Amino acid sequence: MLPNIFKNDVKIYVDPLGKFPEVPMMNILNACGFIPEWLINEPVAEPIMDMLNRVYPYGIPMMSGGTIEKDGVHKYPNDPDLYPLIKVERGDDVIYQYEHAIVAIVFESGAYYITRMD
Repeated sequence: MLPNIFKNDVKIYVDPLGKFPEVPMMNILNACGFIPEWLINEPVAEPIMDMLNRVYPYGIPMMSGGTIEKDGVHKYPNDPDLYPLIKVERGDDVIYQYEHAIVAIVFESGAYYITRMD
């Protein structure tokens, strides 16, 4: 799969699992707000958590209880699965953004951090 946007060694894949075929790409990107812009325009050398804490003024508290599958699907007990609106490859990290302002950062080690960024 080729990225929809590639800039500054950052690749953005819109609807990476093909779950939103009826939604135009620009509508998906608009639903993601400023996050894709931050990810693509901020220095990749800066650790992702440092960058997000710097550019997002409300903090990025961890949400517990959810899991991220290898394909990027967000699972939470007794809730329907969430499919990524976008997948961003930034340096060694992968960032998924979902509906309901949920963002997951998957680190090179395989560990992940789930937060909400409105």
